[in-house]
Amino acid sequence: MSPSSPPLRTWSLIVALTVLVGCKDKEWAYDVGDEDSGAASDGADGGTDASDEDGDGFSIFEGDCDDEDAEINPDATEVCDGADNDCDGVTDEQDAADVTTWYFDGDGDGWGDEEASAVACDQLTNHVDQPGDCNDDVASANPDGVEVCDGYDNDCNGEIDDGDIETAPTWYYDGDGDGFGTPDTTVTGCDQPTDHTDNGDDCDDTDPAINPDATDGTTDGIDDDCDGTPDDEASCNAYRPFGYTSGTRTYDTLALDGTAYTETVTIQSWDAAAGVAVLQRSFSGATGSQQVQETHQCNGGAVQMTGWVYRDASGSATTFSYSTPRTDVEDETLLVEGARWTYNYAATDSLATLSWSASGVMEVEAFESVTVAAGTFDSMRVRNDYELIDSSGVVGSRTGTATTWWVLGLGPVKVLDTSDDGATTNETRELSSYTAFTP
Repeated sequence: MSPSSPPLRTWSLIVALTVLVGCKDKEWAYDVGDEDSGAASDGADGGTDASDEDGDGFSIFEGDCDDEDAEINPDATEVCDGADNDCDGVTDEQDAADVTTWYFDGDGDGWGDEEASAVACDQLTNHVDQPGDCNDDVASANPDGVEVCDGYDNDCNGEIDDGDIETAPTWYYDGDGDGFGTPDTTVTGCDQPTDHTDNGDDCDDTDPAINPDATDGTTDGIDDDCDGTPDDEASCNAYRPFGYTSGTRTYDTLALDGTAYTETVTIQSWDAAAGVAVLQRSFSGATGSQQVQETHQCNGGAVQMTGWVYRDASGSATTFSYSTPRTDVEDETLLVEGARWTYNYAATDSLATLSWSASGVMEVEAFESVTVAAGTFDSMRVRNDYELIDSSGVVGSRTGTATTWWVLGLGPVKVLDTSDDGATTNETRELSSYTAFTP
């Protein structure tokens, strides 16, 4: 320093006065520095020679990372607001005062596992803020869940399949152990109680032989199958079921004269004790409505036809009688492939206008699947090679083959009658629908 220069302290005072005069609206704190070094401090050494513009007690030289916000300084509490409140260089860290605890939600039901948690300001992937899930692998199990019968504690109350569950099944007491219970004694619950079943259709819970799965095939006045009608399945042959008096069968029929009909077949009556049934066939077509009532009888296990009554569109009736019953279906025990039986009878009508004789050979050709409009069935195919001699000369003589597909519990589902000489239109019948029968 030259002898002519003012002393160092004098320069410092001059600078201070100049700054104070030029910046009257600010207060400044100055460090006069080290007299020996002649250098003024810039505040980097932790002094108080820098401004605190937000008045929070910290200048930028003292660690204030935002000197325009009094809530941000080294002494501030970190909160989840997207700012570095405590000026430690990290934003919204896990020790923030209002940090949220997040719970892992493995099943996505909105409820998390209390034992799998983490804290963070922002929601973590696959985490929720609701704890309390008792089974984080099953979405239907959570505190909001509704208890159902599934082996889980759906409502997380510590009990499995408990309480008044609306979907719980009803169990019926099964006193005779036949798998069918009485509708009069029931309990409700998820687990099946001892001696109970889920079916309440038993009409006699003291006899295991009486239930909806039983066959009502004996003439004893007992409703073995619980359908409300005793002995309704009693029949000498299941290929000719007569007990279904409420049932119907509908066929698409093409008669020998080439006329197409819709044919509805019902069991008009069935006398199980006598083994006699009246089968009614009602035809409707272009020539009007006609009706045939066939009388069938049981002969041991065979079913025979003894005659029929024809009613024309006007209601006039003609009775046809057979001299000898014709066996349509042989005893079931004899019905094997290759089984054969014959028939021979004469027929006359009550008006004495028609008379003919018929003979033939029937043979079980095969047991096979057959498909008709009503469905596909396991059937027995029977071939009937016949000869009809018209002694009255009214309808004409005829030889041919009639093939019938018989179905157990249903009867004939398809008939194809073919003339050997081809001069007469073939007759066809095919089952299109049925009710009540249980093939």
